[in-house]
Formats: sequence, structure tokens, C-alpha cells
Amino acid sequence: AAKRIVEETSQLLDEGTGAVLPSFEVGTVGGRSDGVWAEQFLEADNDEQVEMLSTLDAEGDLGPRDANLLVQQIYRPRSQEHHEAARRLVTGPFRNGPNVAQAMVDQFTTRTPADRLGRVVTDLTDRELPAPGSPPWAMEARLALLRHAIELRDKGPHLAVDELARRLSETFQEQHTIRRGRQAAGAADESPHHAAARLTDLWRGDARRLARHAVDRPVPDELPAIERRHETRLQLARGPIEHCVAHRLAVLEFMAFATAAAHPRFASQVEEVLHNSTSRRTETDHVLHQAMEIEMTIARLWSIRMIHPDERERDDLWLNR
Repeated sequence: AAKRIVEETSQLLDEGTGAVLPSFEVGTVGGRSDGVWAEQFLEADNDEQVEMLSTLDAEGDLGPRDANLLVQQIYRPRSQEHHEAARRLVTGPFRNGPNVAQAMVDQFTTRTPADRLGRVVTDLTDRELPAPGSPPWAMEARLALLRHAIELRDKGPHLAVDELARRLSETFQEQHTIRRGRQAAGAADESPHHAAARLTDLWRGDARRLARHAVDRPVPDELPAIERRHETRLQLARGPIEHCVAHRLAVLEFMAFATAAAHPRFASQVEEVLHNSTSRRTETDHVLHQAMEIEMTIARLWSIRMIHPDERERDDLWLNR
């Protein structure tokens, strides 16, 4: 289950992936169906294409097919005139278009000159970027585009979240089943934050059992302090998404405590993983980005355990109850 979460999270960031956000078929050109403008554009010569870009009569957003073709002229333009005309559209009338924003994420490539693309990303997202061509530029530019797309999706009237919520809940339920060896009672049709709460209780129980024995170096803190932090986060959480993230952060801390207590020689490694994760979470203010970082860190803790097969016998003492 942790491996699946890592793979789906990495899909958001790895260059060359497919669509990472649901499509919003909200835009047409001149009242025509999505894709008609794109077909006419491909049939036109270079001068006609620049004219079509300059006189595009839609605003707000385009359909997915038209948006994809428009954004191609940002990343792989036929000429500088194509690029400039497309840039004015992407950063102007389609600035808040979810389909255009999605296409900018999907087609992101470092093969486009950084100085040319940097202007588009900065104007579109209102975020300052490192110097074009510097080592962190590509990562920061893609992250800015991804945040922009997520923010527009969150504001949109057609949020395709039901299927994502179902899959998330199933993932938490599967993790619970793997740990317990049986499916939890009443887990069917459970909401993600309730499934996350059930998983939190499971890890809290593991941590409490280990805390009965002497723990020389509790990581990340004494167990009562971890539990108090969790209760505080739940009180401050607004809505089911923040409640779910609060539970996942609790799982991370209880899991870290249990791992370091059961395997003291890994305590420093666990502590370093948590420190790096905290630093990355403080650099973002979006709850979904924080959630992705938490899931990645949980997976890193699992990897610490899995690459040391000599420790599995000790694992059995507390994992297989």
C-alpha cells in the first residue's frame, strides 16, 4: 500500500507523466465543440496559425483538446511568433483556466529554453523562481505550475473527488488489513478520514505497547507528547481533508516511535528522515502538498525496515499479534 502511494505521488512530479488532474470540459471556441479549433489550427499554414492564435475568441478556459494544442505552442512552438501569441493567451484570458493549467503541468519539459519558459511560469503563477538554468529551476517551475493547477481545481465547480476519495479510503483500509491480518469491521464505504483515524488507532496501539518497555531514545518525542500534538491538530483541523492529513501525520509519528523503539540502531536514521520531512513541509502552505510529503515519508520509514531482513524476526514480536 505504501508503494502505491509513492508511485501515485511521484506521478505528480516526474517529468513525462500523463494527466495528473481531472479534465474540465468548460471551454469552447466560438461555440464550437472542443477540438474543432485544434483541427483547423493543424490544417493551417504558419501565418494562418499565428492569426488564429491572435484572434482566438474564447476566454476563461478551453476544452482539453484545444488547451493541449495551445500549450504545445508554449513548449514546442513552430516559431517565436507562435510562442508569443500563445504566451499572451495563457497568461491573459486563460490565466484561470483549469484545462490550460493542467496542460501546462502535463507538457512541462526542460527542453524548452528556461529563460523563455520562465517568463510564462512567473506571469501565470505569480511565483518567483530561481535563476533560469540554475539546478533548482526546473523543480521549482514545475511545482509552481502544479500548485497553480491544484488551486484552480479546488476553486472549480466540477471537483472530481468522489473517485479519489474512494481510492484513498481503500488504500487506508488495505493497510489496516495487512497490519491486522483481517478486514476491520464496518470498513465498507468508510470515508477517508474515518479510515485514516482507524489506522491511527492501530499505530498508536503499537507505540503504546512498545512504550511499556524502556525506550532509551524516543523518536520523535516521548509518546504522551506525540499524543498531545495529535489531539491539538485534530482540534485545529477544518474539514475532512485537514482531519485526514492530521491522522496521517499521527501515523507517521507513531510509526517512527515504534520503529526506533523496536530497532534502536535505526533511531538516528529515523530521526533524520523526520527532520528532512519537517523541513520540506514547512516550505509549502498547501495541505495537499503537505499530505504528499507525509505519504512519501511514511514510505521511507517502511523502506528502512524492509532493507534490513535480519530485523524481521524482531518485527514479528510486535507486528504479528
